[in-house]
Amino acid sequence: MIAPTLLMTNNHVLADADQAAQARFQFNYELDIDGRLDDQNIRFAAFKPGGIFYTNKTLDFTIVELDKTPPDFIPLSLRPTPICQVDDRVNIIQHPAGEAKQISMQNNRVQYADAKVVQYTTTTLPGSSGSPVMDDDFQVVAIHHSGGNLLEPGTDRRYNRNAGTTMKAVLDDLRASLPDVVPQLKVV
Repeated sequence: MIAPTLLMTNNHVLADADQAAQARFQFNYELDIDGRLDDQNIRFAAFKPGGIFYTNKTLDFTIVELDKTPPDFIPLSLRPTPICQVDDRVNIIQHPAGEAKQISMQNNRVQYADAKVVQYTTTTLPGSSGSPVMDDDFQVVAIHHSGGNLLEPGTDRRYNRNAGTTMKAVLDDLRASLPDVVPQLKVV
């Protein structure tokens, strides 16, 4: 969540408003302290009819307005600058392969970064798309979109890495395309 009722994911996850209208958004899908699914706290939301839907295929992100969200949810802080540097640590809170929440905080160094793309070694699995990529202060620096044998931009070299779109690129696009939304966001 990037605002009280705004969710961000990838364009390749939700490419249009019809898909968003059919989707069910799940919150608190996590294990309790004993390693059991805490299904008493799972909450659901839906796309708000007539609500905000914005997507950018090139940057691979989508913003969706939800009808309701759990009242105790605090939107994530977005950090567009400074842009990540090589060897910075990044962490990912994810639901790999549709499993309960997992936090990846090891083997997590940035390997490449520019104003639009950050590549990192943080562990993910398929299904982690749309997860926030966070610095060690847990401010979102990117949105995760892919992994595998990726081409490093500006080179002909491929590496086994993950990649995301930087918050700088996302916020620059939102300021140009959806400026009324930006004041709702917690930008640090």
